[in-house]
Amino acid sequence: MHAVSMVFLVILVWMISVILNAVNLRYSQKAVLPATLKDALDERTFQKSKSYLKDRTVLSILRSTVLGICQIIVLLWLLPLLDQALDLSNLSAWINAFICWTIIQYIFTLANLPVEIYRTIYLDKKYELSNITWNRFWSDFLKSLLLRTLLTLLASFLYLLIVKILWLQNWWILLATIVSVIVIFIEWIYPMLILPLFNKFTPVEGSLKERITEFVKKAGFKVKNVYTVNASIRTKAANAYLAGIGSSKRVVLYDTIMNYPEEEISAVLAHELGHYRYKHIPKMLAASIAMVWILSYIFYLALSTSFLEKILHLRNIFSLLAAFVIILNLLGFFVMPLLNWISRRFEYQSDEYSASLMNSPEPLINSLKRLLKQNLSNPVPSPVFAIWYYTHPTPADRIRHLENLSKKRAAHN
Repeated sequence: MHAVSMVFLVILVWMISVILNAVNLRYSQKAVLPATLKDALDERTFQKSKSYLKDRTVLSILRSTVLGICQIIVLLWLLPLLDQALDLSNLSAWINAFICWTIIQYIFTLANLPVEIYRTIYLDKKYELSNITWNRFWSDFLKSLLLRTLLTLLASFLYLLIVKILWLQNWWILLATIVSVIVIFIEWIYPMLILPLFNKFTPVEGSLKERITEFVKKAGFKVKNVYTVNASIRTKAANAYLAGIGSSKRVVLYDTIMNYPEEEISAVLAHELGHYRYKHIPKMLAASIAMVWILSYIFYLALSTSFLEKILHLRNIFSLLAAFVIILNLLGFFVMPLLNWISRRFEYQSDEYSASLMNSPEPLINSLKRLLKQNLSNPVPSPVFAIWYYTHPTPADRIRHLENLSKKRAAHN
């Protein structure tokens, strides 16, 4: 019965994903460019974005299929085999855990590798969105694999700690505390130690730096770290993001955005400062930590009631934990719309802050239109697809929202 349940869950997630992608493709292919975006995209670029969406949709369905097959193989066959084999092993507990989790992780990573190679090396280059070379691709891949392996090693030591504390009546509290500390630590070191392994970060200089300094002071922030990143070694797409907490927090601008007019760069920067202003990163971090505590308690209940053992027919805690994570990822698919709704609300708030700080929404509107064209983003996605998958409002929705702000401001004045 457990096998049927697991297969049903995997197939359900896969089917919904395929249907959402198909609906989005059909909707977007028939869509007419909104009046709001007609000055941003010419007809040739609009058709090119539709063609890019079609190819990406096929690839997304292929990726979902590969993932689903791997999940079924791991849950139904690989984990039981590992459970039996490592049960007979004379190796220490943390080595058994490391071997088990590394094998599973590598299976998912290697199975997805051909899809990732096609997307990065062929598809994005076909649409003139990628600058990446084979050497850069393999360098990134191996670095990422090494980092994930090191994190797996850390998780194995954490497992050893779990074994030591299982005798405690409420061991899940200690587990949740330790994992929470690790999550916060990784969030802090990520922009300082991990991101520089892949890219070069350069402090913004010149007149733009002066404007940014004035900007930050006007906004009442102490954000001293504003960098450009050499994203152009991989992509022609433009972007900006916020990273880090405490002393590591920084605003990062792609070097591909640095040829924009200064007021548009400032508007993008103001948007990122809006995330600081409304404490979006601490809020998301707090939500992640709350989720760690909830999941730790669920795992505690599952073990103490032998629920997982009965459902999955597994005995060892490392195989049970691996299965638990895979099942959570499957169930997490159904939570995505809620999480992404929160993220989109944060983006609207930051857009409003940018318009306020710039005394006009026009610079941000212009930068959004430029980004839409440069990144070949889908200008008219299906509403249901956007609700499920989009962490940002659609380009048309963001621009309409900013234009309404402008009209309200004009009416108020």
